[in-house]
Amino acid sequence: KDLQMEDSAELLELLVANKIMDMNLKLRVVQQVLWKKYVEENATSASSLVAGAGPSHQMISTGSGLSMIFSSSGMTARRGAGADDNAILASFPPMVVTYRLAGVDGEATEDKVEVEDLEDPEAPVTQADPRAIERRMEKEFGITRMVTKDGGVAVLLASVRGTISELLRRIRRDEVASLARRRRLRGAAGSAVADEDGNITREGFAKAPPCPGLVMLRHCANLADNRKKMLANRAPTLLLRILLDI
Repeated sequence: KDLQMEDSAELLELLVANKIMDMNLKLRVVQQVLWKKYVEENATSASSLVAGAGPSHQMISTGSGLSMIFSSSGMTARRGAGADDNAILASFPPMVVTYRLAGVDGEATEDKVEVEDLEDPEAPVTQADPRAIERRMEKEFGITRMVTKDGGVAVLLASVRGTISELLRRIRRDEVASLARRRRLRGAAGSAVADEDGNITREGFAKAPPCPGLVMLRHCANLADNRKKMLANRAPTLLLRILLDI
């Protein structure tokens, strides 16, 4: 302010966990997401950052600039669904935020974290941004593009159809044997025999988890690009036919 540079916030860079922070990021979100992940992955180096700072020390000098220490207690007071996470976070070392003048030591080499890169763990689900959801799906299921490329969707559909067809064949085979067995028992004991299913394959199929190909299709369907490929390969029609066969 004394230098009449109130509007020059871009001259400062804030760093947490060796990453440059966007000025619009919430301090609480940075601590709950970025700092928490950094401590979990680098417990020793995170503790050493504040090893020389006692309870009365709120600022320490680092090689790249001046760092401010933020205690976990002031930013985890909110209770509710994330109370357990807050309790864990309170046991972590205080978050260290380093601020420095941009460009003093040359071009910055650290990665920059934008607002959309960190998901607020306390944000209401009903107010979720569709673009944020798409980015989260991309981060979690982006690797499925390796499965769907070069005709992968057709291979998955063929795998599902082949697995289900084989199970249905075995169910029909066991159904014939089960009917013949029940008829023999009824002929020997009259109407006292209970009308049980007796089809072991069908009972196992009803209790078994989905086949691997179907699980993979479900994961792939989280991405818009993959869903377009499924439509191009008539996946809804084929899956509906399989369902009707069952």
